[in-house]
Order: sequence, then C-alpha cells, then structure tokens
Amino acid sequence: TATWAREQSGLPPLGETYLGGHSYGGPAALLAASRLDPCRGLVLHDPALGMGRPLPVPARTVSFTSDEYDAAGVRCGETYHCRGAFHGNFVDAPLW
Repeated sequence: TATWAREQSGLPPLGETYLGGHSYGGPAALLAASRLDPCRGLVLHDPALGMGRPLPVPARTVSFTSDEYDAAGVRCGETYHCRGAFHGNFVDAPLW
C-alpha cells in the first residue's frame, strides 16, 4: 500500500509540517513556524536575517548559504555553505 511504502521510505510521516524559504522567505518561514503548532522543521536558502547574528529558531532548521551570505556570517540552525552558489541564482523571477 502507499502508506507502507511511505513508512519504508524514511520520509517524514504525512501530516507533519515543514516550511522553507529563500531570501526574505526565510524570516517569513521562521515567523510562520513560530505560530504553527507543530512545525517539525525548516529548510532555508540565504535567509535574509541580521548578518552575523544568530537567531533562535522555533523548530529544527537547516540553512544553505551562498558565497555572499556565508562571507557575511549568516547562520540559522545547522548552516552549510554551498561553495560557488550566488544569492541571485535562486530568485523566483530573474529580471536580468
């Protein structure tokens, strides 16, 4: 059955909420997670947070930072630097 396959996959059970956000979507996801019970975790890319200031997170959080954001000291939860990535590579509607 689909339920059995899902259980065997190692993926989180259905019904658990995870949020994600890029740039200004990062703080929006953090705010939503602080008001959503339960939020199991967040995945953020280059969250537009106060540069170099750790931020308390309401749920388990993993962030991926571009070269620019890593150099600026952006950290939120478990943070991984994606060498060679640039913030502008991940926009929803590139205008250039």
